[in-house]
Amino acid sequence: MSETYALISKNRNHSTTDLHLYLIPLALESYLTPDFHDFLSSIETFTIEIEGTTRDLDPKRMGEPLYVGARDGYIHFCKKLSSYMFDHLDSVKTVKIVAPKSGPLGFDYYAPLAFTANQMPNLSFLSLELVCISVELAAFFAAHKTSLEEIRFRDCYGAFEFQDSIPKSGMCSWRHLFDHMSDAQPESLGRLEITPWQVPFWADTTQDRSTWSAIDLRYGEGDDALEAYEILDKNPERPVFAYGSLGYEDGLYVRI
Repeated sequence: MSETYALISKNRNHSTTDLHLYLIPLALESYLTPDFHDFLSSIETFTIEIEGTTRDLDPKRMGEPLYVGARDGYIHFCKKLSSYMFDHLDSVKTVKIVAPKSGPLGFDYYAPLAFTANQMPNLSFLSLELVCISVELAAFFAAHKTSLEEIRFRDCYGAFEFQDSIPKSGMCSWRHLFDHMSDAQPESLGRLEITPWQVPFWADTTQDRSTWSAIDLRYGEGDDALEAYEILDKNPERPVFAYGSLGYEDGLYVRI
């Protein structure tokens, strides 16, 4: 795999401006080469989809995380995405990041979304899927307030609100994100789209280890689920925002 990236990167006369990568979260030597970084510098549309799987509980592996998002190798890989790729997208205008269902990016203490304010100076469109809202992400938006025209969130999560003050770093609530964005006074932003997650109630998503998205509101248990369903049934246009946390063994835990 590393040899493939190295070979492609050596093509100095390429006209590629659209790059879509399906990434296995492994650290490859070619990610750190000047040739690969030069190749990225002319890309205008950049998409990465990170692969990740869950595994059933194995008695022989007790103590290891069940979800890729809590594994050291995955966390290390995601921390390096800045130096591997994001730092070198000088010409990019459109970016789409898709994290795996078993390893959303941005949860505190786990795999970060490695954006910094000085990256991607020409960015106009950003789409994030399975990413957590953070103060650092809000700072990234503020740094691109003159270029960003459209932001899309799909199945993204804010932090549970335990305090009214805006945190200085790490995950934050949707409310805090909006406060940050409003304070930054974006100049070009014309569209902000947020697609909510499909489970608007407290749900342990590890109940079915084959697919965490199989739980539907209609199959929820308890008064909270019934109340949420009644509210949304009466007002299907009501905005819904997802909040989540990630457990070392239990995986993703969500509420609205």
